[in-house]
Amino acid sequence: MLQEEEVELMLEQGGIPISQLCNSSVNIDLLQCPICFNILWKPIACGQDRCFSSFCQYCIESWLNQKNAQSTFEEEEETFANESNCPKCKRLFIKTEIPLVKVLLSQIELKCVHSDCTQVIPYEEYENHIVNCKERKKQCRGCQQYILQNKLEEHESQCSQIPVECQKCHKRMPKCDLESKHDKYNCIENLFKIQDQQLENLYTQYLMCDDMVNYYEEKIARMMKGDLIILNEYNFFTIFTANYQFTTDNLYIARLVRNSYNHNKQKNDFLHFYVDYHFTTGLEGYEWKSRVIRLRGNLLIGVCSSQLSNSVDFIVNRLGEVKKKEENDNRYHIIRKVNFTFGEGDVIRFQILPFMQCLRITNETRHLTFCFNRNELQEMGDQYFSFFSLEYQGDALQFL
Repeated sequence: MLQEEEVELMLEQGGIPISQLCNSSVNIDLLQCPICFNILWKPIACGQDRCFSSFCQYCIESWLNQKNAQSTFEEEEETFANESNCPKCKRLFIKTEIPLVKVLLSQIELKCVHSDCTQVIPYEEYENHIVNCKERKKQCRGCQQYILQNKLEEHESQCSQIPVECQKCHKRMPKCDLESKHDKYNCIENLFKIQDQQLENLYTQYLMCDDMVNYYEEKIARMMKGDLIILNEYNFFTIFTANYQFTTDNLYIARLVRNSYNHNKQKNDFLHFYVDYHFTTGLEGYEWKSRVIRLRGNLLIGVCSSQLSNSVDFIVNRLGEVKKKEENDNRYHIIRKVNFTFGEGDVIRFQILPFMQCLRITNETRHLTFCFNRNELQEMGDQYFSFFSLEYQGDALQFL
């Protein structure tokens, strides 16, 4: 039976083995798939000029879907760089059908794969015959014997090894065991086992919930005491890679080494870089510090909804001007003026305070404080990023 199953599988995953050929009035070499080397099954051809090679449908679809297709032909590897290439002509595979191939296939006859069947089948009737052949056998789900498929249902209705389910405890077992061994005591024992397992699962879920409650209680207690996660390692991100120089060997310095002059505006452009860490609007609180090492121009300190140009931004500059940029706007518009400024040598502390729902920025050198408030942070969505913009070559910040 194993041989019959293998042949049936080949009809699903390739062509018809040459061994099944009975009669042919054409050269069978013309009807072999170049991939599996069997007789073509449900053929598809390449429509490229001077190619027209035919393949089994399953074979060519598998070939084209393979991300790292390996050649079955003696060709150079680079010709297979494009997975959509035809295996024969190495050009883009254009799906087509060739009527002549189907005409030639109709002139062959094949043997049935089922050993007790002596019929000779025309190619176009082969699939239907294989599926409905009266000599086709299938494996019984109980005793594992191979039974003629038209008698399988009757056999399984009488087979003592067929798995069945107890209607009370839902345990599956062979029919003979249900009838001879599975009494009411076994059934009650199985029901107790099921209930014990359910109780164990519930207890495990209770422990997980209890751990989560303890975790959040501790987190809330830390935040109410003002305990924040202190950042002391930083990564930076910018699209202006040619303009910025970042040092991350325990110094964490961001320096603008090349400014960008805007001739239309007759001034330098502000160039963004990000502390490559996204902050969420959840229960986590964070704190970090930076020092203004050098500042000859202006500096923008801001938050944004994403690291893309179409983000919502809020910034404060060294003049204490708070500005906003809308999602589809490239300009900043002033929304208020605050008593906050900074300059060269100042140490600035950043605190994300989830209970207060704000980002508090404190100039520790000048004892000035400013906040991006709850409404402004809510416009960021579920997460936001911290960014800085410098405009003057040589200006630099150190993150502590």
